[in-house]
Amino acid sequence: DEKKQKEDEEKRRKEEEKRAKEAAKKAKKDAAKRKADEIKAKEEAVEGMVTVIPNGEEAGKSFDCCTISLAGLLDYNIKDNHERTFEVSLFAEMFNDMLHARFGGALLRALPALANYLRVKEARQAKLDKEARDRKRKEKEAKEKEEKEKKKRQKEKQKQKEKEKEKERPKGKSRWNGIDPVLPMTNEEITTSIINFYGIGPNFPVSTNLITRTPDDQRPKRLYYVSSGVRKVLQADTKEQLKIIATGTKCFERQEKDDVKCPYRLSQEGLPMVIGHVTKQKLILPLQEYHMMLVKRSVAFKGEHSTEAFTPETIKAMEALELGCCVAVPNLEGATL
Repeated sequence: DEKKQKEDEEKRRKEEEKRAKEAAKKAKKDAAKRKADEIKAKEEAVEGMVTVIPNGEEAGKSFDCCTISLAGLLDYNIKDNHERTFEVSLFAEMFNDMLHARFGGALLRALPALANYLRVKEARQAKLDKEARDRKRKEKEAKEKEEKEKKKRQKEKQKQKEKEKEKERPKGKSRWNGIDPVLPMTNEEITTSIINFYGIGPNFPVSTNLITRTPDDQRPKRLYYVSSGVRKVLQADTKEQLKIIATGTKCFERQEKDDVKCPYRLSQEGLPMVIGHVTKQKLILPLQEYHMMLVKRSVAFKGEHSTEAFTPETIKAMEALELGCCVAVPNLEGATL
């Protein structure tokens, strides 16, 4: 027990010595820090001091210190020409010029960096705009593709229904019960060739308002034009309950020619309605030449059998026409026979 007691006392003594050393070390460190702070404060006090040496006139007088801004020092007038104010004003002017030069140089050095920053920002914005446009374009293309696929599936579904109806129909019985069907013209190749060949504008809806009475829309014999109201009525008859005997105005008819760009010619029945929208294959003739064509029916305008009946302007206009159907229109302005 005495040995254990001695060991505990020795341990306590060592711990007290250790704490005493740490306290002495800390006190020494704090004293050094206080001394450094005092020295720094003295140096700052010395740096803040201003030595004033008055001239002979001001000797013996007391002085007060005050803080004046640079703008206040520069706010002098012509009467401030005494020695005690002139030197201060001159110093203020030089100090102001120094500040202008320094900050002006800093601005001048910063302008190229600013221009480069603006270029980088503009390029980044242009890149973001391009990515946004590309993203919108891709979304639009994907949406259009999805709509096309949807329409395609609907058409296939409709065709499948029609095939099922054909199978259910008794053999030898027509789908339309002996009456020619009224079907929309869905062959885009034919409608596009008509529009391009005759130069028909968008005000005449060839792509939407043409119908045919032929079940096969690949080579229909005649194409009829119906108004938008009639088209909506026909589209609403999804169950084909209407029995339509006649509808529409015949505007185009197929011609069996292999060397023409458009396989359809204009019909005389629908010509008054279409002529205002035709910009190509249209020949404006003087009244005399138009009358001559009606009388002679067949007139050569070029070659060994040609005559001098047509003017050079008319011949040039005829040569510009494509092979196929064209429309001759008389020029009635100031013309007499």
